[in-house]
Amino acid sequence: MTIPNNGSIQFTSPVAEPSLADVLNQLKTDIFRDFNCHHLATIQSFNPVNQTASASINYTKTFFKLSSNMQTYESYQISYPLMIDMPVIILGGGGANLTFPISSGDQCLILFNDRSIDNWYQSGQVGPLNMPRLHSFSDGIVLVGLRNTITSIANYDTINAKIFNGTSGLKIAPSGQLTLYNETTTLNTILQNIMTQLEALATAVSEPAIASNLAALALILGELLG
Repeated sequence: MTIPNNGSIQFTSPVAEPSLADVLNQLKTDIFRDFNCHHLATIQSFNPVNQTASASINYTKTFFKLSSNMQTYESYQISYPLMIDMPVIILGGGGANLTFPISSGDQCLILFNDRSIDNWYQSGQVGPLNMPRLHSFSDGIVLVGLRNTITSIANYDTINAKIFNGTSGLKIAPSGQLTLYNETTTLNTILQNIMTQLEALATAVSEPAIASNLAALALILGELLG
């Protein structure tokens, strides 16, 4: 048997009787093929009320069919069904949560639970399962944020922790210093400018009490800015 470049399988000699090893290897392949563990996918829609998502798997299944001349098996592609109403992993704990504006087109990873998630998802119930499903498409859970080389983050910061949306964000340095910034400036720069103006105003006014209060305020700002 030869496999031409056109994707069809051409039989050029009689097919030999399969050995036990061939049968076992094919059985293993069939089991793995139907065994759902993780799938790369793309978000199609997000429900912010239930925090569920629909997503399409990023590749297709390959099948073979016998040609009309009964001499070759030709490959063809079948898309996976749209995966719907899957719970999305939201980072959080202890009543605190970190949420993101999940949108259509975001890359994600679908994790298939070993057993049915129905009871847990509907009521948080701990107990017997309502279905004997194993690694089923019905039990997908979505983890958003997976990236490929096309969607990788530009200028990734390897030193500071950052939370940003577009051109605005918060940067946390290893020293604990916080920096709020947008496309044109940072909060630190704005406060520095305010402090400079307060110092100039304190010097210019003739009323001692006002000048003293302005100077004190400038001193507080200076302490905040480190």
